[in-house]
Amino acid sequence: MSLSLVLLLVGIGGWISLLTLQGLKGSQIRLRQIREYTDLLVSSLPIGLIATGDDGTIRILNTSAEKMLGVTAGDALGRFPDTVLPVELSTEFHSKNSENHGVMQKEIVLGDRSGRNRSFMTISLPVIDSEKRFAGNTLLLQDISDVKELQIELRRNERLAALGKMAAGVAHELRNPLSSIKGLTLLLKGKFHNDEEGINTAEILVQEVERLNRSIGELLDYARPEKLELKKIDIFDVIEKAVSLITVDLETAEVRLEMNCTQGHYVKGDNDKLNQVFLNLLLNALQAVEQHGTISIKTLRKDGQVVCSIEDDGCGLNEDDIAKVFDPYFTTKKDGTGLGLAMSAKIIEEHSGSIEIRSSIGSGTLVSVSLPSYLEES
Repeated sequence: MSLSLVLLLVGIGGWISLLTLQGLKGSQIRLRQIREYTDLLVSSLPIGLIATGDDGTIRILNTSAEKMLGVTAGDALGRFPDTVLPVELSTEFHSKNSENHGVMQKEIVLGDRSGRNRSFMTISLPVIDSEKRFAGNTLLLQDISDVKELQIELRRNERLAALGKMAAGVAHELRNPLSSIKGLTLLLKGKFHNDEEGINTAEILVQEVERLNRSIGELLDYARPEKLELKKIDIFDVIEKAVSLITVDLETAEVRLEMNCTQGHYVKGDNDKLNQVFLNLLLNALQAVEQHGTISIKTLRKDGQVVCSIEDDGCGLNEDDIAKVFDPYFTTKKDGTGLGLAMSAKIIEEHSGSIEIRSSIGSGTLVSVSLPSYLEES
């Protein structure tokens, strides 16, 4: 009887142990799944995450932080922040006092490997355990470089818009006195019957007044909104017409033109205005290349856009000039007005497109024009 009872108790104990073991294994599996999911979640965050433990060493550095900082998790984990992170970031991990170290937000600027400065918004906060003890620090990183560039571009466009309105008003005010000056000059010229020097002086004055009037006209054209006559256009036809207008110049300068353009890339645009843009871009390329140089034109359709690129192997532009080429009256040519590219950019923007320039000294220039692809109306 006693033996039977002992065996029964042993059996029950074994059964309970088996259930406990199965429960433990199940808990371990669930715990592992939770950890794997947490690791995946942290790794997939679109913002950088760096966390340290209570000993001050890095415990977490996710994929976004790796890309932003150029530091791999393998090199960073288990090390102190000031040995692997830029000093602007490592200082955020120095405090271990949770009472005096709340959530802190600030903007910092870091240089990348290419030498470009990038702006980051950082948020640092302490990690506090259930017993209100300090357990580490967490730093969140968000790259706001593109936002900062957009803000700068917006302020620049606002200044240019204000400048355009002011210039248009000044231009209107100048035209009336210029017309009077021209009229009086012609009247005086008629009185210089035998005074050749006086006649020449009057002619120079008239020419200068006409030149000022042309400049004012160009300024007004830039300042006033374009009235576009939009219709379905094959961009191939626009480029072909622009090329035909510079054929003689190409032959005279012995410049080779390579065209990789296909028909059927349609946009909704103003034919004359777009022709003005591409003619200006081709003339710029022609003036940039030396004798026996090459100009290449390509078109393609990409992501709902018709992209047209004009590339030359000319002298190229430096970085400072590239940032200014679309500003009114900025020019690198001795006889340029500085309105060609500004007007071209304005026309493309009014077609809901974009224009970009990539160049470097001695390596030529690539200008890309992107326009929304024409969609057939249902």
